[in-house]
Amino acid sequence: MVWDGRSSPPAGPPPVVRLHGVGGPSRPAATGANGLLAAGARRSMVGVNLGRITVAVDGSPHAERALDFAVDLAKRYESHLSIVVVAPLVPIYVPSAEPWSAAQVPETEVAQYRTLLDQATERARKAGLTAIDGVCLEGVIADELLAQIEAHPTDLLVLGSRGLSTAKRLLLGSVSDAVLHHVKCPVLVVRPSP
Repeated sequence: MVWDGRSSPPAGPPPVVRLHGVGGPSRPAATGANGLLAAGARRSMVGVNLGRITVAVDGSPHAERALDFAVDLAKRYESHLSIVVVAPLVPIYVPSAEPWSAAQVPETEVAQYRTLLDQATERARKAGLTAIDGVCLEGVIADELLAQIEAHPTDLLVLGSRGLSTAKRLLLGSVSDAVLHHVKCPVLVVRPSP
């Protein structure tokens, strides 16, 4: 009898679990009295489809590591890689007597973020990827990322755990936290190496 791992284990002798990629024949899984797999026992994984991977890049060391992860995953799963860069709007506080107007990102900063996008795209190409696209957006980082993913659905979003300085994080909030709570796809948050 073969157990697919999704339903309750059948009664009787231990079920056989198909081990994919291990190189050996199917082996009985070690099940406890409750019918659950014992510690260390393996069961087959459901096939993962990562046709499109999106990575957010901002030039920080955390984002660079996230890009490395995304490129590696895209190579392994033969995925399309989308690179997103957001030039942030910096909040400007004006006295309450004056009308509010949206701040524009200085052209020099936008050019800097476009350069980041070009560098990230080139890194992915040098790593051997051919299915790559990139976009440089302007606005509130979390909002722009969420809008981009809604407009162009992805199978996995890869983010660095931090991208801004501590002072800016206190002012703007954590982008990865905001995205994690609102995005509808799996998210991989990459932390720095120990």
